[in-house]
Amino acid sequence: MAQAKRDGLDRGVERTPETSSPTTFRQWCDEVLGPVVLSPAG
Repeated sequence: MAQAKRDGLDRGVERTPETSSPTTFRQWCDEVLGPVVLSPAG
């Protein structure tokens, strides 16, 4: 996913106040995705 971001995944959507978020992709990975991926299964 990070590679896709670097390769222009988001170029199809213009960044505007309506399409933007104060949360960066990196921040979301650190706060949401990372803990889920690193937690023990079950």
